[in-house]
Amino acid sequence: MKGILIVNGFLMTDRFKILYKLLIEAFNDKGIPLILKTNDEIITTIQDDFNLECDFIIFWDKDILLGERLEKAGYKLFNSIESIRLCDDKALTCLKLLEHNLPMPKTIISPFTFENIPYNNFEFIDKVINQLGLPLVIKENKGSFGAQVYLANNKEDMLKIIETTKTKPIIFQEFIKSSKSRDVRIEVVGGKALGSVMRYNPNDFRSNVLAGGSMTKFDAPKEFIEVSELAAKALGLDFGGIDIMFGPNNEPIICEVNSNCHFNTFYKTTGINLANEICKYIINKIQK
Repeated sequence: MKGILIVNGFLMTDRFKILYKLLIEAFNDKGIPLILKTNDEIITTIQDDFNLECDFIIFWDKDILLGERLEKAGYKLFNSIESIRLCDDKALTCLKLLEHNLPMPKTIISPFTFENIPYNNFEFIDKVINQLGLPLVIKENKGSFGAQVYLANNKEDMLKIIETTKTKPIIFQEFIKSSKSRDVRIEVVGGKALGSVMRYNPNDFRSNVLAGGSMTKFDAPKEFIEVSELAAKALGLDFGGIDIMFGPNNEPIICEVNSNCHFNTFYKTTGINLANEICKYIINKIQK
């Protein structure tokens, strides 16, 4: 058995290299070569066949079009490109969670405008405020590590944020005050929650570690575990990290679902090496 780990060739920082190293070591320990390749390394014309000799591909990238081409060529991807596509777009994530009646903040998808036509009518902003209240959260549909998530305390804030995001697709969500600066990350592999941590940040409404937050081991309530597993199933994930907020009565409210989540800090905090768990899961799936 042989696998390929496809990553983004333009995002090779130490933080990412550590994650790739953990995955490669996990498979090597099982006697299975896992070969690292970058998305720019394997480009070819869309008319030509890929020449990748492998039994599976771990697709740790968001190059959706490349992933679609690989799947159409018959390669087995973990995660599937459809799951990555759904998780990579926060609006699509919300629509899928809604389809499965899973708890999330009240959400409004921004009206579409063309890339060269910025919003020139902001009457819809009042409708958003009337439905979601203030403060509210604005998220770019595509973003990672909390960097494209904003808190608007008033209408003026909203206008400034929209001026910054320009024509990028965004969503508006109600602000869950009871979960300000904290949430729970639950890692799920093969449909089962394997561990959880509390993320908190007293200096920011976002709990993301890269936004200055911290992480500590946390035994998530049963309801949180159940919701995380249902979310992973709804989005078709082989593995992923589900971020869950605390509702007003401590009920679980899904914040985000991550297909390509970083797990090195999670490993240091919990002692659970998700690379090993992903390895066992993939071997079992391939051998069936």
